[in-house]
Amino acid sequence: MWRRFRRDSLAVVAFIAVATTVAMIVLGSTVRVTNSGMGCRSWPLCNGQLGPIDHFHALLEQSHRYLATVVSVFVVLTGVLAWRDRARRPGVLAPALAAVGALVVQVALGALTVLAHNAGWTVGLHLVCAEILLALLAVAAFRAVLPGESTGRLPDRPAHRRLVDRQPYPGDGRRRSGGDPSAIAAVALLLATIVAGTLVVDGGAEEACPAWPLCPAGSPGHLVALQLVHRGFAAAAGIAVLVWSVRLWRRHQRRVASAVLVALLALQGAAGGITAVLEARAGAADLHLALGTLLWLAAVVLAVGGSPALPALTDAGRPREPLAATGGAPR
Repeated sequence: MWRRFRRDSLAVVAFIAVATTVAMIVLGSTVRVTNSGMGCRSWPLCNGQLGPIDHFHALLEQSHRYLATVVSVFVVLTGVLAWRDRARRPGVLAPALAAVGALVVQVALGALTVLAHNAGWTVGLHLVCAEILLALLAVAAFRAVLPGESTGRLPDRPAHRRLVDRQPYPGDGRRRSGGDPSAIAAVALLLATIVAGTLVVDGGAEEACPAWPLCPAGSPGHLVALQLVHRGFAAAAGIAVLVWSVRLWRRHQRRVASAVLVALLALQGAAGGITAVLEARAGAADLHLALGTLLWLAAVVLAVGGSPALPALTDAGRPREPLAATGGAPR
């Protein structure tokens, strides 16, 4: 797979788009927690300037816009290359074009956020749209490197045949992990947790509860409510991710992926506690969002884009029938 990745322009461009989008989201968090969102009071230029910017907040905000421009270039390139390669890899086209559409909405929300003077609802929508854009790009990127994505047949290489031979093939082996209700619940609750997190920041409640997991007595009621809603969604998402991870582990299909999900969940929970105790200092808040974004990314890729439970294939490209219960050879 990695040899193919190195020579495949679509996969390379899509993965660069994913990496730069993650960086853009984290830098956007830095802009927000340092109160630099209005460092530039005009759009797309920063206070009428292209650069250089000699003020810290303006420089930070404009750097975010420059990075967003880089992201835009790679998102559009991903869509163009997916369209060009649509006959060979049709599964990449839909998420790639959807990412281009999400990019248009994201750019419009960025402009609206500035024009609305960083109104909370625009900042929240801006982040959520960025996370959706990242998810679409990740699906496109991992589908681009999946063996046999376009034809349903693996390349004629012994290594790939050995990989398929090791794949377990339960009776429902053709079903993708995306159809698992626990996967759908985990992904949906993770997105809801991100949305609730934006409400905490935009409502000014990030410093209202300097303890974890519960809030100390005497905290402002309405601000604590925002914190508890976010933490409630985080707890529900954590339970859903754990249930999903156990199901994956028991099916022997994605044990490494299951371990990665649990590890990211644990790190994210720890980062959330640290962020609360440190009253949402910039570094802790950025780490919290970065780990949350990586957890969201891993969950989306595993559930939708990059980890199908591929059935074993014959050399003719047709699915083999599962082994009989007695352990006999396939018919």
